[in-house]
Amino acid sequence: MRVIQNMPIKSEMDKLTLPIVGLGTHGMRERNITREIVLINDNSVSKNMKHTDIPKFNGFKKDYDKNFFKFPTFIIDERLAELSNSEFKVLVYILRKCYGFSKTEDYISLSQFTKGSKKQRGTGLSVNPVCDSLKSLEEKGYIITEKRFRKTTLIKLNIPEIKRENTGTKKESKPIHPRAIEFIEMFEPVCGYMTKKYIKDKKQLEAMSRLLENCNIDYLENIIYVLPETKNMDYCPVITSPVELENKIASLNIFIQRRQNEGTSEFSQNFKSNYIT
Repeated sequence: MRVIQNMPIKSEMDKLTLPIVGLGTHGMRERNITREIVLINDNSVSKNMKHTDIPKFNGFKKDYDKNFFKFPTFIIDERLAELSNSEFKVLVYILRKCYGFSKTEDYISLSQFTKGSKKQRGTGLSVNPVCDSLKSLEEKGYIITEKRFRKTTLIKLNIPEIKRENTGTKKESKPIHPRAIEFIEMFEPVCGYMTKKYIKDKKQLEAMSRLLENCNIDYLENIIYVLPETKNMDYCPVITSPVELENKIASLNIFIQRRQNEGTSEFSQNFKSNYIT
């Protein structure tokens, strides 16, 4: 019987009716015998992966939801029809190697695609279909490959960078209060040489401007004046800059009120008689 090779096969299993020529009983007369032969497209299946070697699937385990990786649903919903069997296998294997380990790229050798690695069994495809699938997947825009001489190819998922359009609008910063520098200079007994840096620091200037807008100016001046006195007191919030004062002014106010209620320290009496607004 002659075997016809390289015939185009439209599906995985095509039934073709082929004429087979044989000899009759007398050896001279020819007769045409028609038989139905099933040809299987086995070019993409690896020789190392036989159907008889694959155990029957026993069903999904109850805890399958604990062992999974993120899979882009649009591939199933929108792109499945345009992918061949081998392309889909290769793409799923790449997604497993990348998304399965929280990566967007990985070095994947041909032997990993065909035979797998460690606990993975690979795609079951032979080398040629894997190479063809990688080429077509890159042409279709799914992956980007970086081939290196005598080294494993780097395969990247094609994730385009999002370009943010510059609208030209910027948040307008509020103007600095005209007395901000003056009040920052009052911190010199607390922070020393850092006062000169605070005057040029935008964050410190903005913090002092907000304090001047939201607080009584006389009360704010008295608070800054007693900061050196409160610096070494137990349970008193440490404040050495306008930013710290803005963040801790409520705590400082509570502390001062408690000391005033006690009326036992020289600080409390002085502050009570001179600084209450």
